[in-house]
Amino acid sequence: MEDKSIIEKKYRIAGVPVAYIRDNSIPNGKGESLKAYQAILMNIEKFISKPRVMYFHSTMSTNSLLACSNILKKTVESGVSCYCIDFPTYISEIKTWETSDKLKKAEKAKLLVIWAIGTEYSTMFTKSYLESLLAKRQADGLATILCSFLNEKEFKSRYGKDVPGVSVEFKDETTTQTVKDLIAELEE
Repeated sequence: MEDKSIIEKKYRIAGVPVAYIRDNSIPNGKGESLKAYQAILMNIEKFISKPRVMYFHSTMSTNSLLACSNILKKTVESGVSCYCIDFPTYISEIKTWETSDKLKKAEKAKLLVIWAIGTEYSTMFTKSYLESLLAKRQADGLATILCSFLNEKEFKSRYGKDVPGVSVEFKDETTTQTVKDLIAELEE
């Protein structure tokens, strides 16, 4: 068994978001979505062996990103190349017209997780680039997971196309406290 600090360093190199490196909790999901997530975790090498596109989403991206991070960590532990990058950073790296380390890692990764889909400045370039990136990765036999706060309807409205691949929804915690409740609590 590798030293914990070495494993965490490998997670950081793979781009696992820092907030999720030590978080091994199970994302909130139900039914088929949770079963799909668990099946991926239990069969990570089989999952990555085919050119798949998955679309993980949750209202605030919290649980969908937790699920992606857990899959990334499992992939790192299995010794398969993987990388995680947010879409706005990916797009800004592309626009420099230079091949950066981030782009090299993303291109080579057998599993690429692109999160923060929907937070980028939306242009025809970003819309068409996302589509061509997914097509290239599938043609190259590589797996990709997109992670977003956009539900399927919002994705279609923003990008003009249906969600690519298999959609998996996770549930984020919702706020149930009202402003009136907050004031009452603070004035006690």
